Amino acid sequence: LNIMNIKTLLSGIQKTSHTFDVKGLSLNTQSLQKGDIFVAIQGTQKHGSEFVQNAIDKGCIAILVEDRDFQCSVPSIRIDNLSSYLADLAQTFYQEAQNIKLIGVTGTNGKTSVSLFISQLLEALNVRTGVIGTLVSAIQIIKQLTQHLIFLRFISHFKSTAKKGLK
Repeated sequence: LNIMNIKTLLSGIQKTSHTFDVKGLSLNTQSLQKGDIFVAIQGTQKHGSEFVQNAIDKGCIAILVEDRDFQCSVPSIRIDNLSSYLADLAQTFYQEAQNIKLIGVTGTNGKTSVSLFISQLLEALNVRTGVIGTLVSAIQIIKQLTQHLIFLRFISHFKSTAKKGLK
């Protein structure tokens, strides 16, 4: 569980007179948890400020708002060009993520297979891995593959037993 003072989080980005502890950052009210800061930026269709009341109802303790002043029942901090600081905010708040090695797989076909092959190779070397994809999670795929392999081994064993004339 991360907890960081707002002054520390915003140092180098924006000065603030506020002083409170932040438990998380959220761009989406659906994933927001009590104690988080809601980050209201311009989206492709709507500005995040349209969702501030929902964020407050879910327990956000403050709002970071891109390019506009905003009055609400929790502290609101205007940051011009806030979108350009998202990586800095995430890196400051989620410092342990800097220790994660990341491998990206791009292309038209075979991304899931290649990602899983890389993961299996690294796991064989005792490197813990995680795979994130758009289709299904790696855990689901591995469970499905394992079930299929067990089934195929069972069928193979059954066929070889039958060929030997055993019943």
